[in-house]
Amino acid sequence: MSFDSEHVVTLIHEHYGLDSVVTQLPGELDLNFFVKSKEGSSYIFKIANTKEVLANLELQNALINHLVIKNLGITI
Repeated sequence: MSFDSEHVVTLIHEHYGLDSVVTQLPGELDLNFFVKSKEGSSYIFKIANTKEVLANLELQNALINHLVIKNLGITI
């Protein structure tokens, strides 16, 4: 399945309730988007490649959770 910016805006609205504008970012295997909500918040939205190994995705999620716990002064 392919995801264009319009489809991603719809997904973000349906799943997170945000009205936003998205810009596709470079990515090696995954689709990455910079999301700017109409309220002014910004996010990164990632769609993992279907060929990605589950262990790699679990590692990425564990790293994000670790950074959140460390409270480094950035919003993750």
